[in-house]
Amino acid sequence: MNGYKLNEIVGKKPNMLQGVDTCKETLKVIRMAIENKQKFEVTILNYRKDRSLI
Repeated sequence: MNGYKLNEIVGKKPNMLQGVDTCKETLKVIRMAIENKQKFEVTILNYRKDRSLI
């Protein structure tokens, strides 16, 4: 789906799928929820290896 092979993504952070139009506010919501061990539901814009939108 994202164009990466398993060996290209193992051990990497999810931010490798982010790009110029990924919402910074949504990223803050995710970060805060994880830090506070809270549930969250968001929609985030991610990119494929070729930088096209997923």
